[in-house]
Amino acid sequence: MKWEGIGPDGARVSLPAPVSATVFCDEDAPADQYTAVFPADRPLCITGLRAQSGSGEHGFTLEGIVDSREWVRSLSGCLLRVSARSRAALLLDNEAVPETLDAPSLEKLFDMHVRPYGFTGFTGDSRSFSGKLVITRGMSEWQAVEKFCTSFLRCRPHVSGRMLLTGKREPKRPVCFGREISFGRLALAEEDYQRISELRVRQQGAAGYGRVIRDPAASALGVVRRRCLSEEGERTAEQVLALARKKAFAVEVDCFQPPYFPLFTDCMISDAQIGEYTNLYISSIKYYLDKNKAYCRYTLRRKEGEACGWQDK
Repeated sequence: MKWEGIGPDGARVSLPAPVSATVFCDEDAPADQYTAVFPADRPLCITGLRAQSGSGEHGFTLEGIVDSREWVRSLSGCLLRVSARSRAALLLDNEAVPETLDAPSLEKLFDMHVRPYGFTGFTGDSRSFSGKLVITRGMSEWQAVEKFCTSFLRCRPHVSGRMLLTGKREPKRPVCFGREISFGRLALAEEDYQRISELRVRQQGAAGYGRVIRDPAASALGVVRRRCLSEEGERTAEQVLALARKKAFAVEVDCFQPPYFPLFTDCMISDAQIGEYTNLYISSIKYYLDKNKAYCRYTLRRKEGEACGWQDK
């Protein structure tokens, strides 16, 4: 992997191979997080961090805005520790100007709240919608965009590089861990405490929580957990139950060899000992590097709305 630092004037400087590095990407975190420790005989003022590994479909490039630098000299040598986040950090760190937008559109939101921070484009429905989008004081630029997407597009936005992504992704042939991609460690977690067995919903204009929705799968496991929801919120009852089911199941696989797969990649597991798990996707990625080894830890979750279960081989 090739590492570069970017100075305040935009000049790039090649960095030596890091002593250690960690990259964390998660579907629930708009900004990716990078931490790296480099040998350095003097302090360096770098405001950007860039790393590239491989090329083509399964290569990857990281570009981060440096949050902090720490240079340390000790008996064992001199080290520079750099912490950075991807460009989405600018949308999290900046407040949106309070206003009310009539007939809002994704194109208008992008031009006003995303493009000024160096983003180059977006994907998704760009038409105008009837209604109003209220941006209140204290909301970040990201919260303004997320509110529009959940309220009008019925989806959650994500950032990839300098692109804002909304809408459904085109399905691709799933990556098969085990049969195609070898792994060194597998951990399967089923967390029933995340499940909701019953949801009581207060419909618009109603005084009480009269509508009851149950999750038979949670009840079959003996889960007794009730939540109450107002229909006036941004999430529907079905979305709340789907999110609870998704969080209750996860598989971790550690891969020591390329290629690299990005978030939301469709995947499955085929293993001689546990059989097959299908209809999964990559929910988070942790990349570790030190002087002894380098590997990716992928967290896989169910694609909600499709059956995902254990199948005998």
